[in-house]
Amino acid sequence: MQPAHPLVSDAREADNSRIFWNVAVIFLIFCGFVVVISQTSSDPDLWGHLRFGLDTIENREVIQVDPYSYLTIGQRWINHEWLAEVTFAIAWLLYGPTGLVILKTGLWTITYAILFWYLAKYTLVPLRAGILLFLSMTVTLPFIYTVRPHGYTALLYTLILLIIVQAENGRYRWLWAGPL
Repeated sequence: MQPAHPLVSDAREADNSRIFWNVAVIFLIFCGFVVVISQTSSDPDLWGHLRFGLDTIENREVIQVDPYSYLTIGQRWINHEWLAEVTFAIAWLLYGPTGLVILKTGLWTITYAILFWYLAKYTLVPLRAGILLFLSMTVTLPFIYTVRPHGYTALLYTLILLIIVQAENGRYRWLWAGPL
């Protein structure tokens, strides 16, 4: 058996080095995102989101009347954020304030991970994708620092956009999930 040609072994080493570099960049970007996203500040509406979620769990139904409002006592109320508030309540019941931070960090990390995956796979090398997302994160930081239902909005909006992009490229497999 002949030894591998020097050029072939150099090419393998270059490929291995490139793979290692990409994995290292992805890992560092991921760690940076988690550090930034996990920073949390108090939000004046958090008590309401948490209270409505706890009330929904306790009553085992979506609350129809806001019992905490002094202006609209007894009037019908449509809580469009009830499902997010239930997840906040569950996180709170399981782990307290830490649970809320973990939930918020998870939502935003998944959102940015999906965006990073798409950019790195279809348009940019991992380093440039990470830089672009870090720059875009500076615009969204005020929204990321608090525990609010719009974390779900960002995640689901990202998924809808990716479904639409896939459909425009002739891949319709996930198009049915849009209306859900």
